[in-house]
Amino acid sequence: MVKACAALCVVGLVGAAATATAHPQPYYDRTNPPPILIAKDPPPPPPSPPKAEPPREPAKPAPPARNMLGFRMGVGQLTIAHQPMSTTSVAVVTERRLLAGLRGFADYEWLSLSDITTGVPTAQRLEGYGHRGGLGLRHVLADTTLKQVVRFYVDGEIGGGLAWTTDNRTGVHVQPHGLVGLRFGYTMITPDEKSPSKEFECDFLLRTIINQDGAGLMFGVGMTWGG
Repeated sequence: MVKACAALCVVGLVGAAATATAHPQPYYDRTNPPPILIAKDPPPPPPSPPKAEPPREPAKPAPPARNMLGFRMGVGQLTIAHQPMSTTSVAVVTERRLLAGLRGFADYEWLSLSDITTGVPTAQRLEGYGHRGGLGLRHVLADTTLKQVVRFYVDGEIGGGLAWTTDNRTGVHVQPHGLVGLRFGYTMITPDEKSPSKEFECDFLLRTIINQDGAGLMFGVGMTWGG
């Protein structure tokens, strides 16, 4: 019996030794403990890119203060000494932009006068000529610009002036006058700053001229350049 128990003990020790050999336990050194890992929060996500703003429409450029110089041809009717006369004119015009929508203008016209009535004998037909100068202001009533290259506009104008005329029927007259008018047309804008002429303007003018003898009309077509 004793021998059997001793044999079982020997067998158990041999089995335990074999198990320990097959599965060795890790060695723990108290003088050099393993590093301790500390859990950290994950890094924050990268910031999202800023939202792209919708493209803004380019601001309408303020018109520069330029001098304009050009000419105009016109036809109309004028009353002098209570005598209605047909007029043909050639004018030199100049303008200066004062504010964004306000311009000052001055013009000089050479006038050709003729009889407005028909059926008058040639010997009795009214003929004459004259000179007329005017000063005034014109202001934008409505306008639009396409791609900052072509501008369409409607302007109103007001002013006054003085005319000197002579003809074979009524003689010589010096008359002050007032004027109101409406202009419409277009402007070509050159983006090249080195260009000697940065604006070309073509306008159609309908003007009422009022003097002491009555009111007359004038329709003209003009062209001006600005540098």
